Amino acid sequence: MDNRSIFSKTGKGSLEITKKSIKLSSEERQALILVDGKSAYGELQEKLSRVPPMKLRVVFEKLTELELIREFVVPGGAAAAPASAAMAAAAQKIGGDSELDFTALTPGAAAVPGALAAAPAEWTPAADLDFAPAAPTPPPEPVSAHARGGAKVPPTSAPAKAIDADEEARKFHEMMFGSGSDAAAPSGAAAEAGSAADTAATEAAAKTAEAAAAAETAAKTASLTDSARKVLAHRAVIDQRAREQAAREAAEAAQAAARQRADAEAKLKIEAEARINAEREARLKAEEETRRLTEEAARNAAELDAMRKAEAERLVREAAARQAAEEETRRKAEEEAKRKIEDEARRKAEEEARAKAEAEARLKAEAEARVKAEEEARRKAEEEARLKAEAEARVKAEAEARRKAEEEARLKAEAEARLKAEAEARVKAEEEARRKAEEEARLKAEAEARVKAEAEARDNGREHE
Repeated sequence: MDNRSIFSKTGKGSLEITKKSIKLSSEERQALILVDGKSAYGELQEKLSRVPPMKLRVVFEKLTELELIREFVVPGGAAAAPASAAMAAAAQKIGGDSELDFTALTPGAAAVPGALAAAPAEWTPAADLDFAPAAPTPPPEPVSAHARGGAKVPPTSAPAKAIDADEEARKFHEMMFGSGSDAAAPSGAAAEAGSAADTAATEAAAKTAEAAAAAETAAKTASLTDSARKVLAHRAVIDQRAREQAAREAAEAAQAAARQRADAEAKLKIEAEARINAEREARLKAEEETRRLTEEAARNAAELDAMRKAEAERLVREAAARQAAEEETRRKAEEEAKRKIEDEARRKAEEEARAKAEAEARLKAEAEARVKAEEEARRKAEEEARLKAEAEARVKAEAEARRKAEEEARLKAEAEARLKAEAEARVKAEEEARRKAEEEARLKAEAEARVKAEAEARDNGREHE
């Protein structure tokens, strides 16, 4: 797919425009509507400029996968596009199979009328030296939907071809936009384009008829003299060139008119769909508004009935409440009077009962106070006796405990004193025994010393003697 690719609707795509049986997005449906079998992909991309290029390519690929459109590439670029309004109109014709297959229309020389194809590229002075009779130019054969299948179509006259092209264009317009009161009236631009195409087709048919008449005249003059044939041939060449120039101009005008008509029809289709959608939305909105107003009116009526019913019930309740209040007031007044009489009698009875009760209570209180005082004195005496007994028991227990403690202390002291005395006695005895032993040892030593001294003294006395 490139900018030279040309897409055409299939029969399924043409039916989809009217039936809308396939769920397509707004971009996909608008692209399907703009596909006309003549505009290249680059032109469609300009018309759908609001769609990003990558997304537009995805749209065309999806339409191709759904078999709503077909693609074919025009060799040689824009110069090889169809050149006649008749071919463009025939390409739009609804055939027996209701399929708009433009791929069978081979762009190129076949699309150029025979008069243009047979004309010399440029006139030269040497042509005046060619005294051969000018060959009549055959009228171009019509291109129709049957040419796709390779069927041979007998040649027809140019006016008939123009009428067929106009009739096919009218049928295509009715198929796309409907007919009668429901069909949208074409705008001023579309009407002018159609009028220009009709005029161009009529002029082309007239010129073709003139070419056929000139060819017939040339055939009749074949028997004239050589000089006359030369003059006639030269004049025929000049006329032929003028007719070819006129035919080219007419073909170009027809192509321009066809393009204008196709663009106008596509624009009208888009506008018609937009208007239908707007009308549908307006109708739905009006129905919704009517339903809303109806529901609101019903709701208001129900609310009004409910309010009326509530008001009536409120009045009934208020009357009943007022009557009940009056009855209650009368009953309360009667009860109040009765209550006052009963209260007075009850007050007197209560006063007497209270005085009697107070006397009884006073006597009872005095008796209870006396009993209580006696009870209190007895309890106090018992409490004092108990406290005294407890104090005596506590003193006795404390004395006993103290005596016992003192006895234990005394016994302990005595034991300690005894032990101490025994220890002291033992120490004293030991000391006494030691002292006694020492004394005995001293005495013994002194006795021994004295005995010794006495012995020595005796010895000494003896010696002196």
